[in-house]
Amino acid sequence: MITKEDIGKLATKQGGVYKLSYQIGLTPTQIYRLISGESKPSYDTIEKLIELETKNSNRNAEVENETIQT
Repeated sequence: MITKEDIGKLATKQGGVYKLSYQIGLTPTQIYRLISGESKPSYDTIEKLIELETKNSNRNAEVENETIQT
């Protein structure tokens, strides 16, 4: 399960709430409400957040592998 803290960290990694909202198809206000705990994410939103988080993790692993190989 993705927590409001996870959403906040993901927003930071993506470059802010506006960029995250654009990437997953929500408004910045909706993202702020998720981070504050005022609302809960829908199933679709959770899927999109997890997918984005997984992509970030895979990118980080690729960068680490390239660094190790050089």
